[in-house]
Amino acid sequence: MKNHLLELVKGRVKYWWLSLIVGVIAIILGIWSIVTPETTLITLSYIFILAFVISGIFEIIFSVANKNILNGWGWSLASGIIELLLGLLLLMLPLPIVTTMFVYLIGFWIMFRSIWTIGEAVEIQQMGVKNWGWLLAIGIISVIFSFIFLVSPMIFKGTFIIAFASIAFTLYGIYRILLSFRLRSIYKDVKKIEEYL
Repeated sequence: MKNHLLELVKGRVKYWWLSLIVGVIAIILGIWSIVTPETTLITLSYIFILAFVISGIFEIIFSVANKNILNGWGWSLASGIIELLLGLLLLMLPLPIVTTMFVYLIGFWIMFRSIWTIGEAVEIQQMGVKNWGWLLAIGIISVIFSFIFLVSPMIFKGTFIIAFASIAFTLYGIYRILLSFRLRSIYKDVKKIEEYL
């Protein structure tokens, strides 16, 4: 029974490094956006689409790899599929439509991911991981930012959109990196326990 429980926990956190990769990519995009404010909205739109596709692929891999162990893995799979399909759909749309929709895409994506972040933080807390509150705080702050962004999109133009996108990518990246280290810590603890059994 103990071995089964350990395998269950270890399996849930086996691919912790996927979250780290997504986090690093998001932070790189965030820094790149703020360092080059002269970047056009078109370029940022393509980067955003690429982020959708990459994030979707990693989310699908993570959920399928843990489908026998992860509670609610279907939600994670659905999230990855939605992001991947949305990214591919945006690639097929004419560029003027994509740039027009860009403000709303950023707002809805941040809101969707922020709500997802809050859910993951609660799940991490239920696993008994310390400092889960930081993950929850990042999720709540991101929901507030996304709501403000969506209710008044006409105010947020030009450079502010780039700055806001940069903050959003960076917060999401920080969250994914923190999550990966928490999962890695659990994975190492489980391996230590297995050595003693």
